[in-house]
Amino acid sequence: MKKSKFLLLGLILSSFLFSSCSSGWEMGKNENSYNLADLNKYGEWILVQPYGDVWKPFAVENWEPFDYGYWSYINNDWTWISYEPFGWIVYHYGNWFDDPVNGWVWLPSYDSWSPGRVQWLINDDYISWAPLPPDGVTYRDPWELNDGDHWHIVFQRDFAKEDINKYRQKHIIQSDNEKIVRNAPSPQLIESKTHNKIKSIKSTTATTTLPKVEIQKLILPREMQKSAEKNKARVREKVMLTREKYYEKKRDKNSKK
Repeated sequence: MKKSKFLLLGLILSSFLFSSCSSGWEMGKNENSYNLADLNKYGEWILVQPYGDVWKPFAVENWEPFDYGYWSYINNDWTWISYEPFGWIVYHYGNWFDDPVNGWVWLPSYDSWSPGRVQWLINDDYISWAPLPPDGVTYRDPWELNDGDHWHIVFQRDFAKEDINKYRQKHIIQSDNEKIVRNAPSPQLIESKTHNKIKSIKSTTATTTLPKVEIQKLILPREMQKSAEKNKARVREKVMLTREKYYEKKRDKNSKK
């Protein structure tokens, strides 16, 4: 009888230890404390060294950040309006890294809200932006070795259009004598290319308090919000995968290695 009790106790302890170890990488259990429904539902936390816990969305192959949405001039800044349900978090905080094994992953941070965590490049008739990488990671300019992989490139005349990925250019040409600007475009530049007045839209934010950080969510004007919601439904169907489908594709990919 005593032996059975010890056996039962051992099984309970083993179960507890296994549960503790296996839950370390469960969504919402990561060290960075970004335990948010829109991250937990649409992605997973994985370990990528040297960055530690990072978040990867359940998305189709060749998905890229800052692709499904558009730029709007809000509170005197070009602000990224995402069509993805998690966009209000991952495009305004942290950094993105194109990991050779896992693809694009998001590195959380505790810095202040940003209208769009990107680096800019303006040259010739183009405007380009790339997800802001972590310290120590740099991208070639998009015309170097014809490498536009990390850059989103559009003609200046198309920059203020919605659903901006429809206007994306894969390659870019740099003139030897053309000035290069590495800042966000001015409203005056976009006005000169589109012949439309750029007015700053007023907006506020709502605060979500987490254990280590307070994060802000942009509150869009009603008409903008309705338009974004329609596109979110379309993008979820086109780009996002269910958890089951994502893991199925992941298993298939690993089995072919």
